[in-house]
Amino acid sequence: MEPREPVPELHAGFRSEGAHPTGWADGRRHLEEAEVFWLSTVRPDGRPHVTPLLAVWCADAMYFCTGSDERKTKNLKRNPHCILTTGRNTLDESLDVVVEGQVTNVSEVWPRRHDSARKDTGLPCRPYDATWLRQG
Repeated sequence: MEPREPVPELHAGFRSEGAHPTGWADGRRHLEEAEVFWLSTVRPDGRPHVTPLLAVWCADAMYFCTGSDERKTKNLKRNPHCILTTGRNTLDESLDVVVEGQVTNVSEVWPRRHDSARKDTGLPCRPYDATWLRQG
């Protein structure tokens, strides 16, 4: 089955005149090239939790790792819905890339996938003693 292509959108109330959404090809390229992302999750008491982390785009999904005792892991066990954001934040050339989805624990299969991710991204991905999560 072919992956579904996301539909880029801009909220009408929060955009400049003449602004238009970034096409998926450009959005995907930015996901592939980004080095730092911001992960947004929800704490048990309902407050938001945001943290920077490294992630890789591989096989049409985002992958990132976290330690089993970290706040984001605890949040995602209770509620697997999350948002990863990246982009550029300069005044003359801004870009927001937002990926919404649910995470799946792929720690068991990541050792087989890390070679592919390393080749696709050039990042030194290794199956460390961590929980690898797939968002998609």
